[in-house]
Amino acid sequence: MTPLCAKIYIDLLGATTQTGDLKTQYGGGSTFACNLTNNSVFFLKGIYNFTVITHPADASQINDQKDDYSFIMIMPGIEYHYQVSTLPIFLKSSLGIGIGKGEFEPYEIMDPTSTTNIAPQNFSDNGLCIAGWVGLLYNATQRISPFLEIGYHYSVFMDDFKDADIHGIQVLFGVRFTVYGKNKEISSDY
Repeated sequence: MTPLCAKIYIDLLGATTQTGDLKTQYGGGSTFACNLTNNSVFFLKGIYNFTVITHPADASQINDQKDDYSFIMIMPGIEYHYQVSTLPIFLKSSLGIGIGKGEFEPYEIMDPTSTTNIAPQNFSDNGLCIAGWVGLLYNATQRISPFLEIGYHYSVFMDDFKDADIHGIQVLFGVRFTVYGKNKEISSDY
């Protein structure tokens, strides 16, 4: 059995996240993790997603207008690895619970009878997030492991987005770097 935190990892990841009322968003993030046992890992994951929706200008507008959406998740969690046969490939499943922040900044509306803009209200809310993922991790070397995960997240907000549906499928992809310890000895059998 591997001692607690005998391996420390940092993940760099890209993400595509369906967020329901906050639209499909793209972004990235990172994870700091350490092993609990040979097959389980404690992690702290942060993901920032955003998207911009463009509205073409009509007769009353000079420029195209844009809506900005963003969604941030920060969550601790547990990850479990199951080795596929004797290969350096692992099935991984993970669950995280933490905080989320959603924002929506609607475009400014041009008043056709004036030279001023009408700035609408911006919406922002913090809430509780829960997410689960399953995927594959490939130990390419002792220190580098690419991965792909697909999962589902659900968020509950209490203020601006209390009636909004903020949940959906999330795809994560990236590279895990083992910064302390080793995945396995090169000469060892997987």
